Amino acid sequence: MSRPQDDKHVDAMLRHLAGDDAPPTDDELTLARAKLDAAILAETTSQSHRRARGLPRRPLVAAVGMALVVAVVAGSVLVARPAPLAAALAEYAEVVLETEPLEPVEGEFILQTTELAQLVIVDGSLLELDAPEIAYIIIEQRKTWVGADGIIQMASTPTETRFFSGATAAAYENANMAEFDDIGMTTTVRQEGDDLSALPTDVEALEAFLREQIRLGGTELPEDVLLYDELASILGDPVAPPEVRAAAALTLNSIDGIELVQKNETQIVVALEYLDPIRVRHTLELDLSASQLTQNTTQLLEDHGILGIPASTIINQTNHDRLVVTTDRPPTS
Repeated sequence: MSRPQDDKHVDAMLRHLAGDDAPPTDDELTLARAKLDAAILAETTSQSHRRARGLPRRPLVAAVGMALVVAVVAGSVLVARPAPLAAALAEYAEVVLETEPLEPVEGEFILQTTELAQLVIVDGSLLELDAPEIAYIIIEQRKTWVGADGIIQMASTPTETRFFSGATAAAYENANMAEFDDIGMTTTVRQEGDDLSALPTDVEALEAFLREQIRLGGTELPEDVLLYDELASILGDPVAPPEVRAAAALTLNSIDGIELVQKNETQIVVALEYLDPIRVRHTLELDLSASQLTQNTTQLLEDHGILGIPASTIINQTNHDRLVVTTDRPPTS
């Protein structure tokens, strides 16, 4: 369901999110179109300079139908075709802003249904195996209810385990580790939700705020990797305001090394590769029809010799169903 917003309103919001509060006039847009052919040649010859390593990058947003990006500088109009990644993220941000957020009334809940696959690493002594650490995957089913009062209630049930060797599977069963991991047991949690409405909705401000929080935390992973994780968390939050999710989507374009994997009428897929400590690939799938993050995946690109995990293994994955509003009440703990 869409809000009754016209194109100019959405475009103005996108420009605000990107830190540009001075949209071009109609006359400037007309001039931009007339100069497009000449600008294409200038774009081609200057492209290598603008992409030089170390130059600041800002998300590009659509001025007219995602076809042009227009900036007014010293009275002149500069025209550039947005890069595919920036254009895709701008389209997603526009869809997010046009989609009416779910707003439950008293007695209703926003329901998020999720399946998770999570890598677990335990001390080898727990399984009576001659190895410092043992790795396996736990599959978990999770439902999250968010009430009109903002209270979050979550029910999580680990349902199965997956192993990388027959020896580990046998040792797991012998050690009765299923009880240790609460397989088949449902755990409920009730808590107040984070107020993400307090986050900046300007792209540059949001990036600066998140980077500052990351630096305060201290970690060996590259800052851009942690920023990617933070943005994924915002995009996957069931009650993050549209303006914040739109800003988070546009901020993805500032991450060094991010790539556009797929773009079609219903889906945008982006990915980032990094070392942790071996090469991994972190992929996000954004659903245009639902205007939400539907899948968040981390996959090994190399064998993990110590833990015995083969290359191409998905070590973490979150699959979200479409958000719905329901009157079904969450279970009590």
